[in-house]
Amino acid sequence: MTYTIQGGNVQTRQAKLTTTDPTTIVPEGGATIVGIYAAEIAGSTPTLAIYKTDGTTNYYLRSALAMTARQEYARDVIVVLKTGESLVVQASAANQIDVLVSYLPADKTAKG
Repeated sequence: MTYTIQGGNVQTRQAKLTTTDPTTIVPEGGATIVGIYAAEIAGSTPTLAIYKTDGTTNYYLRSALAMTARQEYARDVIVVLKTGESLVVQASAANQIDVLVSYLPADKTAKG
């Protein structure tokens, strides 16, 4: 599948998952996620979860992805984060996965 993005301000956020705690990679405020990339960097076999949350309920894009040594995971996807929602990633082991997300921040000046 191919997406064409015209205009806008595509930004990238990245995170080294240094703990097993949930890590907010795109914070609240509204955004449109256009791509997610993760890489296993330690030669191990961790699991990865990717979800959007409103602070109360988690909506999984990928739950418990079992990664193999040096595996890469890439997904072109359109996910809209409304105001109050964020994108979170979580690994089963620390220091084994890097994650990058491409997104369009919400246009606070848009009308309609």
